[in-house]
Amino acid sequence: MKSPKLILDDDRIRVYQKQLGQWDNLNHLIVCRKTKKACIVDPFDGSFWEDFCQANNFILEQIWLTHSHWDHCKGVEALVNSTVFTLEVRCHQLEQQRGYNAEYIQWWSHDEFSSQTCAVGGLEFSIHCTPGHTPACMAHMVGDAVFVGDTLFMPDGGTARADFPGGDARILYKSIKKILSMPDETRLFVCHDYMPVSYTHLTLPTKRIV
Repeated sequence: MKSPKLILDDDRIRVYQKQLGQWDNLNHLIVCRKTKKACIVDPFDGSFWEDFCQANNFILEQIWLTHSHWDHCKGVEALVNSTVFTLEVRCHQLEQQRGYNAEYIQWWSHDEFSSQTCAVGGLEFSIHCTPGHTPACMAHMVGDAVFVGDTLFMPDGGTARADFPGGDARILYKSIKKILSMPDETRLFVCHDYMPVSYTHLTLPTKRIV
């Protein structure tokens, strides 16, 4: 399997992106350049990311789930059972409304449309609760990059679906407004690369979707 693409690289952070699975899932590995500590967002293939991190001497410490749909957490078990890395798994507790639960998860518990801070090495993130696609679809922001899960889709900024169990179109609209209120230079890293099934078509002329 080909290596992931390096899509963001500066003196503080590296972000690798890999499309995996039959749903065109875009996985993102976030690496602190100073410490080589890393976080994987929504792993579809845990063994792939374990091998890649080990080959590059990255210290994979955390798994962050934007939400609990199967195609976004398929690789979690393989990583939790890794003999190479010891990982924390983070997800928002509102995803339990969908019946998602596991004894190893550490739950974020902040309110809808609010945020809290988390760190990966020397990188500080704001972790936003942006529900609507699911009860607690998350957006993870560091600098001008924000990983928006399925709240928005490639390639044209169409909105996520809200007709799955736990989805709510009205709440999703509020979450999209929150993301659109972020600074104009914000880069939106989405989790799928396909034409969206949209309730509302959005154009984001000042935001770059990656």
